[in-house]
Amino acid sequence: MIKSLEIKNYALIRDLSIDLHKGLNIITGETGAGKSILLGALGLIMGKRADLKVLFDPDSKCVVEARFDLHGIDLSDFFKANDLEADLELIVRREIAPSGKSRAFLNDTPVTLDLLQEVADKLVDLHQQFDTLALHKQAFQQQALDAVADLQTETAEFRTLYKQYAALEKQLQAEIKLSQQAGKEADFISFQLKELNEAKLKADELTELESRLEILQNAEGIKTVMSKIARVLDEEDGSMSDTLTTLMRELQNFTGIDTSFQALYDRLHSSFEEVRDMAAEAAVVAENTEADDNQLNQTQERLNLLYKLHKKHGVDNNADLIALRDQFASKLSGFEKSDEVIRKLEADLEALKNKMETKAMALRQKREKAGPGFEKKINDLLAQLAMPNARLRISIKAINQFTATGKDEIQFLFATNKGSDFLPLKDVASGGEMARLTLCLKSVIADKMELPTMIFDEIDTGVSGEVASRMGQIMSGMAKAHQLICITHSPQIAAKANQHYFVYKSDASDRTFTSMKLMGDEERLMEIAKMLSGDKPGKAAIENARELITAQS
Repeated sequence: MIKSLEIKNYALIRDLSIDLHKGLNIITGETGAGKSILLGALGLIMGKRADLKVLFDPDSKCVVEARFDLHGIDLSDFFKANDLEADLELIVRREIAPSGKSRAFLNDTPVTLDLLQEVADKLVDLHQQFDTLALHKQAFQQQALDAVADLQTETAEFRTLYKQYAALEKQLQAEIKLSQQAGKEADFISFQLKELNEAKLKADELTELESRLEILQNAEGIKTVMSKIARVLDEEDGSMSDTLTTLMRELQNFTGIDTSFQALYDRLHSSFEEVRDMAAEAAVVAENTEADDNQLNQTQERLNLLYKLHKKHGVDNNADLIALRDQFASKLSGFEKSDEVIRKLEADLEALKNKMETKAMALRQKREKAGPGFEKKINDLLAQLAMPNARLRISIKAINQFTATGKDEIQFLFATNKGSDFLPLKDVASGGEMARLTLCLKSVIADKMELPTMIFDEIDTGVSGEVASRMGQIMSGMAKAHQLICITHSPQIAAKANQHYFVYKSDASDRTFTSMKLMGDEERLMEIAKMLSGDKPGKAAIENARELITAQS
């Protein structure tokens, strides 16, 4: 339940802090005093979109914070799934900066609006005036029936099976499509793979071939220059090595005189060895380099093949060709296994389908069993709310295809008068009738749902007197197990409050702002008297208010 609500810089609220309690929390106030502003602020912590227009002071940020008591609510899976620290108190905070940037927090951990909405749906049920669209939806109607029939566990299990079924069906269709494509693609891929396999590709071959081709194309020139290098450096008379030998022999006579002479001698000797090595290497190259037209042609043909394959497949190196070859091999292998995979998927799907058929039938039987009792409870409550001839009928039709909740189409049908046809809710019920029907439905299913807080905004629209009093009694009964927060204009409902809050406007020197307070017994008595008769209630109105409150206690 909501323990406290703190609102800063929101609409007409400058700074408001209020504690909320168990039971029935009634909020009243004059029209325009700002009751709807409270719901707007609550909407922010429930993940609704923010608007800069809500800033009381456009230069300051808006902060809405609610503290929730989680005793009796199991959110451990939610906390674990979202890597949040579990606690028995949850602080939900929403901030809107003047720049328009919005941030949300759960126990001071930043979260997305989607995550905020997810946790809010587990904690708060908000029904605003004329907000009956959910009641029209068959998904809500099915959830309501399943809640009364205690089918939450069974429907959750079926939903898991349905997800498995949908995933298998999707996989099967993909495999069938792949198999159909296989006939068209297999020959082509086989040809491509054969061509790449025959090429006997090596990852680093291209650079080696290009270098070899350059050598073969320039063999005569390379041989000539290498032979010349060998002769000049070491082989002919007067070569560089002969000259260095002569110089070393003459210098050797003086190496003992000074260390610098010895150092120079060592350098000449090192140069001599280097010249001899270069000459020997050049001689080997000259000896091994021959103009070979056959080898030249083979190298050129090999390069032409590789260049052709590169161009054909849109790559520029052999490594990519090898990767493509392996992909072709893998895809062809997949084609060959496709029929086997399809047979296995079909068998798995059929087994799962049989299991789902059994569970879907069990769900339908339990729904059909729970339906009449559900209808009676609703119809009895409607009679208490001055709709004695109104009837709710639950239609359960078998359908051919699976859905996430079975093979049933569930629809609530409604007839407001004797002899009237039963029609879908959206086609028959008025706003006031829908408000009363909504209260009846939520009253019946409330104990079956883990919704600790329920909020009603003027659900008493269009009713008064004894009907309003009975609506209050229903809400009072719901409040024994749930925290109810109700905005109302009805004194009969307000008299049922466990806590009564008053929303009012105050004028400062520069502007008007909204405040809220918890009223004491005398304040509450006068407020209900005003709701009965006007701003200056007489003794009769005060006594009437006292009787309403006393009847509640």
